[in-house]
Amino acid sequence: MRATDAPQVSNINCYVTQMLAASLGLKLFDITRRILMYTKETDDYKHIYAIIRGTFPIHELCGTMTILLLARRDVLGVNLPMWKILSPAVFIHAMANFRGMKVSCISCACLPY
Repeated sequence: MRATDAPQVSNINCYVTQMLAASLGLKLFDITRRILMYTKETDDYKHIYAIIRGTFPIHELCGTMTILLLARRDVLGVNLPMWKILSPAVFIHAMANFRGMKVSCISCACLPY
């Protein structure tokens, strides 16, 4: 057992748990949006596409990176501005969204391959 005068232990489990729950919620809505995006009769494999897309853990990675930097600021007291906390996750998430997109000069560039 710990003594009553022992220093407090910092624990970030609640930070990580809450951010992962939020990330999984965002992933659910992202998958749902992608399923609903394919509404044509020729889109036979929209559910398979959503499941395969769901195996790529981009939301979880970005959420974990953000919460670790946020916990460093809040729990450890390191002075980090908000842009330094959010920019790595925003950059990685943007790169994941642009992965596999058509070049905009091609006709019907808003449609997937």
